[in-house]
Amino acid sequence: MKIRNGIIRIVVLPLLALLSPNARAQSVVDSSTLQGKVLFGYQGWFACAGDGSGHGNWRTWAWGTPAAGTLTIDMYPDLSELDPDELYPVPNMTIGGKPAFLYSANNRKTVLRHFQWMKEYGLDGVLVQRFVGSIRDKRNSGDVVLRNVMAGAEKFGRTFAIEYDITGGNPDTFFQTLREDWQYLVDDLKVTSHPNYLHHNGKPVLSIWGMGLEEDRHVPRDPETARQVIEWFKTKAPKPYQVTYIGGTPSHWRTLTYDCRNDPRWTEAFRMMDVIQPWTVGRYRDNDTADQWKLDRLGPDLAWTAANGPLYMPVVFPGFSWHNLKRKTPKNAVPRNRGEFLWRQAFNAKQAGAVMLKIAMFDEVNESTAMFKLAARRSDAPDQGYWLTLDADGYELPSDWYLRIAGEITRMFHGEVAPTPNLPEKLGPPRKAESEKPVSVRSATVSNRDTALPAADKRPADNQTTPLTEKKNMSGNPLFEGWYADPEVMIYGKTYWIYPTYSDAYEKQVFFDCFSSLDLVNWTKHERILDTTGVSWAKRAMWAPSVIEKDGRYYLFFGANDVHKGEIGGIGVAAADKPQGPYHDLIGKPLINDIINGAQPIDQYVFFNKKDNSYYMYYGGWGHCNMVRLDSSFTRLAPFEDGTLYREVTPKGYVEGPCMFSKDGKFYFMWSEGGWGGPDYSVAYAISDSIFGPFDRIGKILEQDPKVATGAGHHSVLHVPGTDQWYIVYHRRPLRETHPNHRVTCMDRMEFEPNGHIKPVKITFEGVCPQMIP
Repeated sequence: MKIRNGIIRIVVLPLLALLSPNARAQSVVDSSTLQGKVLFGYQGWFACAGDGSGHGNWRTWAWGTPAAGTLTIDMYPDLSELDPDELYPVPNMTIGGKPAFLYSANNRKTVLRHFQWMKEYGLDGVLVQRFVGSIRDKRNSGDVVLRNVMAGAEKFGRTFAIEYDITGGNPDTFFQTLREDWQYLVDDLKVTSHPNYLHHNGKPVLSIWGMGLEEDRHVPRDPETARQVIEWFKTKAPKPYQVTYIGGTPSHWRTLTYDCRNDPRWTEAFRMMDVIQPWTVGRYRDNDTADQWKLDRLGPDLAWTAANGPLYMPVVFPGFSWHNLKRKTPKNAVPRNRGEFLWRQAFNAKQAGAVMLKIAMFDEVNESTAMFKLAARRSDAPDQGYWLTLDADGYELPSDWYLRIAGEITRMFHGEVAPTPNLPEKLGPPRKAESEKPVSVRSATVSNRDTALPAADKRPADNQTTPLTEKKNMSGNPLFEGWYADPEVMIYGKTYWIYPTYSDAYEKQVFFDCFSSLDLVNWTKHERILDTTGVSWAKRAMWAPSVIEKDGRYYLFFGANDVHKGEIGGIGVAAADKPQGPYHDLIGKPLINDIINGAQPIDQYVFFNKKDNSYYMYYGGWGHCNMVRLDSSFTRLAPFEDGTLYREVTPKGYVEGPCMFSKDGKFYFMWSEGGWGGPDYSVAYAISDSIFGPFDRIGKILEQDPKVATGAGHHSVLHVPGTDQWYIVYHRRPLRETHPNHRVTCMDRMEFEPNGHIKPVKITFEGVCPQMIP
């Protein structure tokens, strides 16, 4: 969206904030689950001479007093917002001839400021680094930094958990050190009793980083000790000390290669972990190698964890450089590329199916992975020494640029914005604090023809029927008012039917409406044909209904709960005696609950194949598509001829939203590409002689038109019997609209080339002409 003279930002953003409360900074982050969390590593290891910590040095800023030749950091923090009592003057260092300063994590005011930033930019919280080699020093000094973190998390409603780094630990004593310290943290500091300490599955979260790395400084060196550590923290410790265990592992943990010890017994140790968090900093350096990493590591890793039990927390990083710390290494070794590199990694992780993420790191300027406010220009950093500032790659960026990106990444993992492969054009302004009052929606003005607002708070009577506004000559697009997506169009008798997803926040997607028409122009709304009150296991995110008639009954297949591994949800089926319902849950549980072949069980499309008189269903999100065969009752799956129940049929470019139709003896398989909430959402297709494929991608036939609408995708196809009239029914996003859930249902003509290929569809405002069913 273009912003001119600040006018659109002032008028539209308050409207969006009001329509989507989750887009505003959360007052208190939900600390009961890891699902959807984006967490930062927080080092908190910076000290200054005179900060009262008793160290009397410039720990981790430099070797001794900071100077051009002693620095151990490449990036300089932006200290412009810090008060005088947070600034420590650096001897003999200047910025533009004026004294230069640094900050100390021992100063509570500064740590609280960091957590204030986290709230302002909508960030979840941190994994607080606790190095096994410095535990005694931390405890002797009163654990000031950790207490500061606890205070910041409570004051600003962020979450936190402990992450032990066992690098350099004594192989003989590190395990005992961990046990004793964890008991001290639980009993004396009462970290797990803190209202903002992160929990998962009812247990406090604890991360232990460094097991399995192929270097002697990483302990333990044998997998049996690792198993004992994991087992104690998970199940053998007294109950108050038992945890949900995150294991910080080598990047090549699954294959036991490269940076991982190659003893095959390590595989069982990794399998015992509740969450696997592979270290990827420096393992790739640009978008191309990040994309290759997704293919080689992310996808297979997630498939392995889905099959073997652990959850998976990818690690992403903005860039890398440690020239001052290791003088022989290059400057700016992994360029940030204005955040494109970081964004692509996060997008890849989300698209691959990750449900949580770690960003390395919030404050580590030593390896240049810091995400907090940083010196934007070389002139903002000290005159002395080498400094890697945000303009190093040729871009003029504000100092908070990476906090803004982190906020968008967090929203993406919360499901508030759609995954898109490229960094959004507009990232600011930062999220406002909860205490700030939004502008009334009545004062907002949005000019666009597709502006119907969702009506989730309206509670009509069950199965209420509402005639919609008559349109005389053309259907117009959208076809009907309201935010609706993922439409499936069907013909029953002499009536057209459209079954869409109600487009709103996941927690409000608890029902389905449908629409009927005799002529494609005048539509009648049938409300709440199915909702969660009639499906005991469905709680939210009811998506993409697919309705099929069989033997005089109507069966509605639907997705629910945005299910991930270990959760209840997936694809269900309901039945009714009429196309408009009411529908009732058929089997009392999901028909498909599991993650098979990496495909999330959503976006189901049922197809009747006349050639073998069988019903098939294509489904799948997260970039994978399966097909299954339905038994005659629609209550279970029927095996294929080879005895299997699932067959992966994923074509190149597939993201979600499969659709199938037949024409002239050929099978047309279609799907959606791009991010569902972004402008690049689109539809591609393949043609095959067999219902089983192969489905070789031919090209796109539906996509955005910058003069009409964006995000055109997730469709179905209508053929009027006895005619050569074909239509595509799809959803799209109005121009200048960025709210991911502002999707409306539209219809346009679909035509074919003489060779059977589909012509690119022209999306219109006019829609289609009246067309009765012969």
